[in-house]
Amino acid sequence: TEPVADAFAILLALPDARFGAEEVLSLLAAPAIAERLALEANDFAALREWVKLSGARLGIEGAPFSWAWALDRLLLGHASGEDADIGGVAPLPLLEAGQLAVLDRFLQALRRLAHWHHALAGEHAPAQWRERLLKLLEDFFPERAQDPRDRLAIDTLRGLVARFGRQAQDAQM
Repeated sequence: TEPVADAFAILLALPDARFGAEEVLSLLAAPAIAERLALEANDFAALREWVKLSGARLGIEGAPFSWAWALDRLLLGHASGEDADIGGVAPLPLLEAGQLAVLDRFLQALRRLAHWHHALAGEHAPAQWRERLLKLLEDFFPERAQDPRDRLAIDTLRGLVARFGRQAQDAQM
């Protein structure tokens, strides 16, 4: 299988995603996506540990054991340095100062996933799909991947999306 194509297929399915902890971490650990997000292979060991200890299980926002709930625990623990309940939230003081940059990049990735969860849902005109898909590629894949196979796969996806846009426009004429 082609890792870039597999990752892109998962991204296209975001409107129906449940955002399970391992599902999200595995997607973000895809080499081309990790490169775009500036997440190193060793960052994922820390992220997996934080996810496990914070209780993130399923869902982006709202419910207990969602990403938002778990990340609130981590951030509140970092800010307060305490583990006593604050406003009904059990802080989790796990982060060291140097780890905050990794968590920030991870939070940015989760925000992108949440955005595309909504942005890809519903019906859109072909031209809108073209623009959305190109922006999706831009958000999750590097402009020029370091790995030549990833670079070729990403360029191929960009070309296919552009071709789709042209064909859709021609069909509307």
